[in-house]
Amino acid sequence: MAKYNTVMVGKKAVRIPIGEDGFVPEKDLLKRFDDWSAEDGGNPKSNRGWKDYTNRAEVVLPKKSTPQQVAQWWVNPGCCDIEDIDVPGKAKHNVQHLSRSQKKAQARIPIISTASEEKAVRRNLARSFTEDEMDTLSRSKTQIRVYPRTQKATGTYVPVSSTITVNRQNAVEQSTITHESVHALRDHDKKRTGILKRSDSVVVEESLTVAEQLARSSSSDPSGYYWNCQVFDEKKRRWRLPTNKEALSMANEDHMLFTNGRGKGLKGETAMNSVRKNWSKSHISRLSYKSNGKMAINQAAEMYDGIDKISKASTKSTGSIKTTTKGTPILASLRAKTRSKIKKN
Repeated sequence: MAKYNTVMVGKKAVRIPIGEDGFVPEKDLLKRFDDWSAEDGGNPKSNRGWKDYTNRAEVVLPKKSTPQQVAQWWVNPGCCDIEDIDVPGKAKHNVQHLSRSQKKAQARIPIISTASEEKAVRRNLARSFTEDEMDTLSRSKTQIRVYPRTQKATGTYVPVSSTITVNRQNAVEQSTITHESVHALRDHDKKRTGILKRSDSVVVEESLTVAEQLARSSSSDPSGYYWNCQVFDEKKRRWRLPTNKEALSMANEDHMLFTNGRGKGLKGETAMNSVRKNWSKSHISRLSYKSNGKMAINQAAEMYDGIDKISKASTKSTGSIKTTTKGTPILASLRAKTRSKIKKN
């Protein structure tokens, strides 16, 4: 059962959680900050939490603080900051929970986050990538930041600084950090060629990155990009955006396709071989995003050998979903769920 201390702030009695060690638990500090951020009229465009996080206060409390120390902050987190919670702390290199080989590679990858967020991110990196791949990221001086973001994207990769950012709400998910790390490897791994190397086409880059993300993940965790994958409507004889049911179905089918029918994430050359072999027949190859309606596979056919275009008039050259189901409204929150943006140099 949770324990609380009652602290007086002015004339107001405030109940604040306290852990066995006498400090306020990290999860409770994060929840209070999230609640406060959302209290700003419920307007996501106000960016209250993000503005607070990116503007360092004169007073910064240590991450291990007692209820008495955080009392003023608990009432109004905007009055000061707590290290790691609403202001960036020092970069972390905690790898003691990893295997020996992963320790060596990941120790050189700094993560700016809370302790629990760092642990989740490093665990997911170890699940998705080989030691050699982690070593490639460390040698390219990749850094990872976990932010209380308010943008639609759950993560970004910034090539010019080799920086990966992850939305705090998605730090524990394997899909987000895997997706952004694949972007980084496509950018920095000199051994990669063809469709496995970073593309200047946004739609091709995102489509192939989602494919590799699925190959390396043990859960389908549908990417928001599936709501931009075109499906062929047999009744109307035209391409259109999918319904929610279709988008989820395509994501699940692609996950099984890229994991060789097992649903268990692959690593290294095995994961990349699956993308080489299966991308052109996957649903995500029909992604249409920032491309004036042009599908990723049709752009890729003009860039790489061995890839055929899909006809605008039929589904002949792909495993497209054939359906006469009437389209339902697309949920904006689902479309943005795992969408990733690449910032240009």
